[in-house]
Amino acid sequence: MPTGACANDDGDWLAPVEVCATYNANAAELARDLALSWVSLHEKQSVSRIAGTSLEALHARIDAAPRGARVPMKDTSELTRSLLRETVLKALVTPPPRLTRRAAAASGCNS
Repeated sequence: MPTGACANDDGDWLAPVEVCATYNANAAELARDLALSWVSLHEKQSVSRIAGTSLEALHARIDAAPRGARVPMKDTSELTRSLLRETVLKALVTPPPRLTRRAAAASGCNS
């Protein structure tokens, strides 16, 4: 499965959102990278162990989490930079071209 995940110096795969690698050449993979990141960070599972998980299975795992669940990104404080379960669920049902435009707009990039 394609993913924007990267490995650190120890060879451990990191969640794509942790290394700002959520853009793929294929816009449809953006939502998958968000889902993969969320599941990895929420369930504290190595990206390398779940990278081959189908989008449908990732979606089901996120959907099963409690409402309002969030995962910290980059910072140690959940309140400063976090990814909300509902945000990822919304991304999973957003058409890829629209999701790409929204992600570019949120990042301040012009595409």
